[in-house]
Amino acid sequence: MAEDKVSPFQYFIAGGIGGVVMVSVGHPFDTCKVRMQATTSHAPEYTSTIDCFKKIVKNETVTGLFKGMGAPITAVAPMNALNYFGYGTGVKFFSNDENNGRLASWEYYVSGSVSGIATAVLVTPGERIKCLLQVQESTQGVYSGPIDVVRKLTAQYGVTSLFKGLCATLVRDVPAYGAYYTMYETVKRGLASDQPGQDPLLLVKTIVSGGMAGLAYWGMGASYQNVNLSTTPTLSPVG
Repeated sequence: MAEDKVSPFQYFIAGGIGGVVMVSVGHPFDTCKVRMQATTSHAPEYTSTIDCFKKIVKNETVTGLFKGMGAPITAVAPMNALNYFGYGTGVKFFSNDENNGRLASWEYYVSGSVSGIATAVLVTPGERIKCLLQVQESTQGVYSGPIDVVRKLTAQYGVTSLFKGLCATLVRDVPAYGAYYTMYETVKRGLASDQPGQDPLLLVKTIVSGGMAGLAYWGMGASYQNVNLSTTPTLSPVG
């Protein structure tokens, strides 16, 4: 059965839409996580995640769960789009009339690794800024916010200081995204029906494939996470 041929541009659009959906679904949970982390252990405002959900909706309506969602959507949508574009470019490179777009596992892995390279360029500055803000609590507030971080780093140390930790991010994301897309395509192919156009469980199978791919990503990337964290979160912009 030949694989549907999808252009890198279509991957780009799908990735951007997927990024928006991902943030929209996950942001309420992230809001609850932050609220629960911010409460004191002596007098916690929330007793559980469900309790947090209920109180936010009661006091702030449902919109309270989506506060601050604009910033992550602005970042995640282009990142996902670029990630899928990188993968689509790799798939297109390996696709030909002989295989009809049905690639070998190693070809999916290489294509996924290409997406990891593309994504790292956007991820690294974002993680750099986030970590500098997170670790500054005991330093009398060196930075007032993300824009202030960018302004001060580029003014004092140049644009390259934003990319500190890029090598560590590449070490994590290149193999991790290779594993992600290889697992996704392998599981999807294993669950595929002989008549995909008439498969009533197509959406469920796609979700299962994505879930397994996520496990593969974190299984591969988790071992490199400490390397990235030990390189990025420091208040020394160049050290």
